[in-house]
Amino acid sequence: MINRDYSISFVRLVATVFIIVCHIYQYFCVGLTFWFNVAVQMFFFISGYLYGNRKIDDVISFYGKNFKKILVPYYLCVIIIGGMGLIFKGDTCNLHDIGKLLILDAANNYMPLHNLWFIAYILLCYLMTPFVNKFLDRIEEKKSYIMLLEVVLFTLGVYIFFEHYATFYKSLWIICYLVGIFYRRLSENYGKVQKYIFAVIVGLGAIFTKGVDIYLLKNPFILTTDEMIGKSLKFHDFGHVLLGTFLCIFLSQVFRWIFKNGEKTPRWIVTFLDLSDKYSYEIYLVHQVFILGAFSLYSVISSVWIATIGVIVGTIVAAIILHKLSEVVFKIIK
Repeated sequence: MINRDYSISFVRLVATVFIIVCHIYQYFCVGLTFWFNVAVQMFFFISGYLYGNRKIDDVISFYGKNFKKILVPYYLCVIIIGGMGLIFKGDTCNLHDIGKLLILDAANNYMPLHNLWFIAYILLCYLMTPFVNKFLDRIEEKKSYIMLLEVVLFTLGVYIFFEHYATFYKSLWIICYLVGIFYRRLSENYGKVQKYIFAVIVGLGAIFTKGVDIYLLKNPFILTTDEMIGKSLKFHDFGHVLLGTFLCIFLSQVFRWIFKNGEKTPRWIVTFLDLSDKYSYEIYLVHQVFILGAFSLYSVISSVWIATIGVIVGTIVAAIILHKLSEVVFKIIK
């Protein structure tokens, strides 16, 4: 019998596959990129969910552990891939690009590592987590329905802050992380009815927003001004938050239903998900190197299928190497 709930591991695996497929479609300019890039919102939701009910007594220790876990593989990836870009592909990578990556500038322009904008966001989310959890702990002590209003007002405050003051961050990506925290607390501290109501509302919201989004894509003449285009893009982002949230909830529930809350999970699936959990972060860091930009395998291999196999194998091997190198650094700075 498997005691651990692997449903969130399954959702993370699906999101990892989605982001790789998204960038492959991006290389070939396939419209489905529009759908598969919801993996980013899934990653934000998953990260928030994992920390949603965690008691953080030592904030400094929490920061040190999580920043080290994120930054060591990140900087190794930037130094190695960025160095290769400077040496072998100098026309597509310069010191300015590397400098922006080293200071966690989310707006870097070096395509093989362009996906690393996510790191600056997730570190900011980790900085917020202890304070968000303490805030939620306090309002939950009241055991009153007014706390729902307080959560809504808090979320609105975060949205306004990032929309009007910290504008170098997309507010909705931070909100997506917070929604993961909220859902974790909702699913563990309250009844099934509240959880299902939340899922239904999110699902209906995703259907509505994505339906409008598709309509606008098919009828671009409606967007006649830059202001309308900007509002459409904001609406698209909001829809992706809802869609990513719903996919995480739906896929995790399907996994729990199929495998009886994890008790009937086959051993081979458990082993595979353990490996996926172990290397998923490194896979995210390195996969785009083999797909987009100067080192794309699709630009040098004529067969799409052979190139795709190369992308998969190259990503796995590079992720394992990066993981092993990170373990060496962890031992040094322990």
